[in-house]
Amino acid sequence: MASIWTPPARFKANGSTTGGSLNMSQVGAFTDYLVDYLKYFKTQVGYDLHALSPQNEPTITTEYNSCDYQPADLATVIKALAPKLTSNNLPTKILYADDIFGAFPSFLGTCLSEVNKDATAAAYPQILAGHYGGNEIASRGEYRSYGRAAFNTGKKAWNSEFGNGSDSWDGGAWDNVRNMYYMLSYNYSGIVYWLLGPHTNSGQAEESVMWSNTWGPKARAIQPFARSIRPGARRVKTTCSNTNIYTLAFFHPEKENFTVMLINNTGSQQSVSVTGNGIPSTYTKYITSPSQNYVQSGTAQLNQGIDLPVKGIVALISADGSYTGPTSEIDLRPAYTKSALLAPAMSNRSFGIDGRRAGARTSRGGVRLTLATDRNGASVARTEIAW
Repeated sequence: MASIWTPPARFKANGSTTGGSLNMSQVGAFTDYLVDYLKYFKTQVGYDLHALSPQNEPTITTEYNSCDYQPADLATVIKALAPKLTSNNLPTKILYADDIFGAFPSFLGTCLSEVNKDATAAAYPQILAGHYGGNEIASRGEYRSYGRAAFNTGKKAWNSEFGNGSDSWDGGAWDNVRNMYYMLSYNYSGIVYWLLGPHTNSGQAEESVMWSNTWGPKARAIQPFARSIRPGARRVKTTCSNTNIYTLAFFHPEKENFTVMLINNTGSQQSVSVTGNGIPSTYTKYITSPSQNYVQSGTAQLNQGIDLPVKGIVALISADGSYTGPTSEIDLRPAYTKSALLAPAMSNRSFGIDGRRAGARTSRGGVRLTLATDRNGASVARTEIAW
């Protein structure tokens, strides 16, 4: 993905790349500029960019490259850009609002409403994206609202700038684990870690997944998600014998296998079993914990005791081809994990992890590495876990 931090100064009302707003008489020229960028990108790297954000954090005034938008103005840019991408045979999705989750409770809704007034723009593939803006508990409701908005409008939900906190297993790493669980529960299909590092700024270095040129605890916390939940996965309903264990399950159509993720957030070692319709019983077990880094640990039976270490992640992966029955026998999970969160429009619709209807297949996804520039102008890299 690419995120625009500011239009060129010639397109802005203040004539500067810092702050200010887009000169709305230049929307046509600015969107032509974006199309030219996407064409140039393809000539340089050989493939189309998956997603483009017209503006990073459009509500935040800063001292670095930035641009302020009103939601209706950002919608105007999106409505102008969508038909140009189509006419130029560019499959790049439009990602917005690309801003801090808690910073603007009404911004995304207003922008989305304005976009949907235009039939061409409304039909164009879009990603509704926010940035991680607080601890797991504070962010949970915001994750849900984005997931609901994406579900009800047939779009995808991403966290396009994720990660924070101290580089310790009990601190930032475990907070990230719980955040990723909630995002996947609300059918987010893309998570971009904002700082791969290492970073020279002491105030931001600890937020990196790389510490002193080595992969730190936060990198280890991300690993079981990236390695166990593969492109095209569809979320499946399962029931854990202990309701306090965070549980996720996925069916991989391409390999016809399953992944079950068990996250022990209880503070003590647990032994659990898992049930689900039409899913295999035997799995290879991988453990990630304060002392283990995605270590293979024999096999496990879903209906027998599966030991979970304290603050540990157990990934269970069945053999390729372990499910050969019809997908109609798989209990595909609705968009939200608790029935209280289901609006009437959602109750009879099943979507996969990539936001498509159940039964769809996709070759897109995986772990990508993208280059970006941080707030101090230094070149950094971002990882994208996109299913």
